[in-house]
Amino acid sequence: METSIFFLKFYGYFFFLVAGALLISKKGMEVMIAASKDETHVMFTGMLSLLIGLPVIILHNIWTLDVLGFVTFIGWMSVLKGVVRIAFPSFVVQKMERYKNSESKVWLIIAVLIGAGLMYCGYYPYWC
Repeated sequence: METSIFFLKFYGYFFFLVAGALLISKKGMEVMIAASKDETHVMFTGMLSLLIGLPVIILHNIWTLDVLGFVTFIGWMSVLKGVVRIAFPSFVVQKMERYKNSESKVWLIIAVLIGAGLMYCGYYPYWC
């Protein structure tokens, strides 16, 4: 139970703060997009994705159709993203070359809302 609450709060704060900061800072968004077009940065962020996702797989591999299953899904997707970024950095760079900055705001708003929802579930767990 404590592990689930920790991961809910962790991912909630992570999504909320990172997406919120990128929504506020135009320069931050430009730097992130530029870094995503460099294979060295892509591989480094792949390792970070593994570091963020592996603890969830090891400590919280709960597959249910609620917020706990969503946290597990986020962990697995983070690991998958990390493996793809490490194994195929040129593929990620190629995809980022076609990225449009205009569509990012919608995804960032969604990430802020998901983060707020996860934080809420972490502080007011409904399954207790």
